[in-house]
Amino acid sequence: MSTKGVRDAFFSSPQLPRLLDADAIKRTIADGVSRGTLGCATKDASGQFKLSYFNESLNEADVDIADDVFLLKAEDAQKLLEPPRLDRISVRPGDVVLKPGEQASFSCDGIDQYGQPFAVGSTKWSTTGGSITDDGLYEVDKDSSGGLFTVKAEAGGLESIAEIRVKLPSKEYDDGGDDDQSPTSKSIHWHGEVPPQKWTNFYTKVLSRFASAEGLKLNVSFEVPAEGEQGKAKADEARSGLKELGLDDDVRLG
Repeated sequence: MSTKGVRDAFFSSPQLPRLLDADAIKRTIADGVSRGTLGCATKDASGQFKLSYFNESLNEADVDIADDVFLLKAEDAQKLLEPPRLDRISVRPGDVVLKPGEQASFSCDGIDQYGQPFAVGSTKWSTTGGSITDDGLYEVDKDSSGGLFTVKAEAGGLESIAEIRVKLPSKEYDDGGDDDQSPTSKSIHWHGEVPPQKWTNFYTKVLSRFASAEGLKLNVSFEVPAEGEQGKAKADEARSGLKELGLDDDVRLG
């Protein structure tokens, strides 16, 4: 709304209080602009807003009450000050489970610095296993031996990764078959401490090759300092995350 429209509303609308001092409008606008709760803008010949004042000291004497001076909400003024730009991208779906020869279609979404959808231009796709087209259609190799692979999307100098778990069909053995076909009784065991900064690499470089193996058992424990109300909030967040994963949410704080 224009500053003139705002002023006239106070003199014409019975729902608004009657102003005894006309300059009160200017003082309120100047205060809102100085505090960053309002912005002042004009329109150019093409009808686009051009920001004049926002989140800066403004004297009431410098406030124009006119049809071509407009008041903006803080979020709209901020977007004129810093136009939306691509801030991050994400690949959907984030993870899939496939079998050799199966396909999955991936898409790349953009988000601006204000958390709103933003158009993504040309997207470059790549994968660590199988093949993927320029349109994001992924296909597992028919002779794949299974495991964990990734699909990476690159756009606007940013990248995002999704995971693909390839599981092999379960092997069936004929009754009375050769005993040599029975699985070995040996197992691979490891126990140790993994630094938090290396957890992703540990999963990718070590565990991913066993991801499709039947009988894989993974036990995880963690302990992190948590004090006061912030500690309780973090514990609640951990319980919520475990529930979403369908895991035991018995998180203890003490």
